[in-house]
Amino acid sequence: MIDLHSHSTASDGEFSPSELVALAIEKNVNVLALTDHDTFDGIEEGKQAAKNKNITFSTGPCHFPATFSREVSRECYIKHIVFCVFEFP
Repeated sequence: MIDLHSHSTASDGEFSPSELVALAIEKNVNVLALTDHDTFDGIEEGKQAAKNKNITFSTGPCHFPATFSREVSRECYIKHIVFCVFEFP
């Protein structure tokens, strides 16, 4: 099984990156991508937790908010910029 969309406590998830890796292994996930919002902080912890285990850990798209304004109406919009950074060993 492959999970290419998971969030850790580094953003809005319930589990730490290490706990996500352990849970993924328990649920027979072979590939896990960490796709936290606004941060890459959990990646190293996830990599270390997956090291020498029966799982491939990867980074995935990370969402960062960006503010754009329209000069005509002075309205301000918040959009998300998605960085697609997949890293497989």
